[in-house]
Amino acid sequence: MMIDWGLPLGLQRDCLEAFGLYVDEAKIAAGIPRIMPAETLRQKIDIYSREGIFTFPGGLFTELALAQGNFEVFLGEAAAAGFKGIEVSDNLLRIDPKKKKAVIAKAVNDFGMQVMGEVGRKEGGMTDEALIADVENCLEAGASLVLLEAHELFHGEIRTDAIEALAQRVGLERIMFELPVAVLPDVTKAYKTKVLFWLQQKGLLDGDV
Repeated sequence: MMIDWGLPLGLQRDCLEAFGLYVDEAKIAAGIPRIMPAETLRQKIDIYSREGIFTFPGGLFTELALAQGNFEVFLGEAAAAGFKGIEVSDNLLRIDPKKKKAVIAKAVNDFGMQVMGEVGRKEGGMTDEALIADVENCLEAGASLVLLEAHELFHGEIRTDAIEALAQRVGLERIMFELPVAVLPDVTKAYKTKVLFWLQQKGLLDGDV
């Protein structure tokens, strides 16, 4: 999976020509789809679609819609823009597990959306049990894939116990590990490379770069 921070269309095409073979999904980050001209957004989604790449808006956009009470409006406009799915996260907005489950189910069942559930917060801090329960909650609600926030697992020491427990309880077939990004505090390129090597050694390298 790649994150699109508003790539111009020409650069997007060049990137896909260079490495599109290795991209299955593209997340258009944060609220960028809202400020991008509608025609440009549709062209961007179409470019990804022609390459067989599933495209969805980042979870912070969903959180904003929920905070504003506009979730159904958001789903309708996302579909109209050409998105086939969304991400449901609670990075910044605290969402009760029952509500998170209902939000995912509504997108899947009422709007025919494919949902990427995200578990974890930008500052980290979830217990192993809470993290696993959130993953199970997303999958039970109908999420097709669960993305694990990097800061929950890869902030300082790698949380090997949590990953092993997750593998035993849930399995890893519908889990994607996000790599830490250098824009977050204490994340260096050297640390990101360390995490990358660890994931590769464990056979888990199938995530968000």
